Amino acid sequence: MATENAVRPVKVRDFEGIVGGGLFGALLAGGLMNLISYELMIQFAQIVGSSSHDVAWLVMFGLGVLFAGGFELYAGKAFDPFVRSIMALTKRSSILKKMLQPMVHLSPMGSVCYLLGQGYGLAIGIGHVVLVPLWLTYVMGEPTAFPMLNLNGVLAVVGWVVYGSMMGLVFGAILES
Repeated sequence: MATENAVRPVKVRDFEGIVGGGLFGALLAGGLMNLISYELMIQFAQIVGSSSHDVAWLVMFGLGVLFAGGFELYAGKAFDPFVRSIMALTKRSSILKKMLQPMVHLSPMGSVCYLLGQGYGLAIGIGHVVLVPLWLTYVMGEPTAFPMLNLNGVLAVVGWVVYGSMMGLVFGAILES
């Protein structure tokens, strides 16, 4: 007897989506963060007690794949209700229908995972602004402003939204193929 909270079995395609989407999203988000704020990128290395730029990228890629695994669990449960709500919204609003219908028709899984990924990335970004300063200050002994209410904090949130969007898009496209 299946329940609504039952965990669906994980398939090889899921792992491909997790790794591919996680690495691609981390590459774009890390590139954006690195381009605008070298200091923010170094914070990723400081999470594991280093100050190396190379370690920062390794941590970024590792977190990208780790968070993509969490997204798979989140999207697996949220996918069907989210699609139903998108379809209901497009039936009620002609503007939304014009905007969303071509996207959903072309790549339903990619489109929905892209949208879900934006929310997921926003949640990770907000978590970053709160949790990373706490970790760096109390665990690693690197005094950091809490919460990160500065340019680096805004950039972290934007970077993680970019991560979530691109990770979701690649994740959905791989699952759809």
